[in-house]
Amino acid sequence: MTTWISKRLIAGGVLLLGLAACEEGAGVDLGGTAPAVTQSAIAGGDVMVAAPRGYCVDPRRSRSGINRSLVVMARCDRLGQESGTSGREPLAVMLVTAMPLPEGTGPMRSQSLEAALEQGQINRRHNRSDIALIRVESDDLSEKFDRHFWRGAFRVNGHLIGATLYAPVGSSAAGDRGADLLEDMAQQTRRATAAQEPSS
Repeated sequence: MTTWISKRLIAGGVLLLGLAACEEGAGVDLGGTAPAVTQSAIAGGDVMVAAPRGYCVDPRRSRSGINRSLVVMARCDRLGQESGTSGREPLAVMLVTAMPLPEGTGPMRSQSLEAALEQGQINRRHNRSDIALIRVESDDLSEKFDRHFWRGAFRVNGHLIGATLYAPVGSSAAGDRGADLLEDMAQQTRRATAAQEPSS
């Protein structure tokens, strides 16, 4: 579990290089031209990841499979998707993935995330009702992104959901708003997963 949380999510940071231009609006119609994609099924359809308010799934960079799933989210207007919101939500990029949990696994706590961290310094911890969170400070990110980023984990439908949130420099998502976005995503994901029809 430790290896999965740390290496798979950090490796997903490679996608940030492709999203950096998107965060600045380069080559994107900020007015929104495509229908919003706000959910993505992963873990063989057992989990329906749902974006927080004002955010959408980037289908070009997301992938879904039983053993290898990754959902990439950004603010809808930065992806050229219609959001139906004011577009004032803080800018960020979220990477979400999942793995099955053995029966009897206890609840996720921030200490578990801390133990899995391979680099960076933790400067904030939260154990909210929906998600365990830590804020990490690292000098290894692209200069376009704040040196602080959030990592979170929560359980849904027998799976451990791991998430990392990166914020561009100047975004309030590098602070507590980032924790709020991840908590919202966890709540929306639980609701969307529960609303699915039972698998046949």
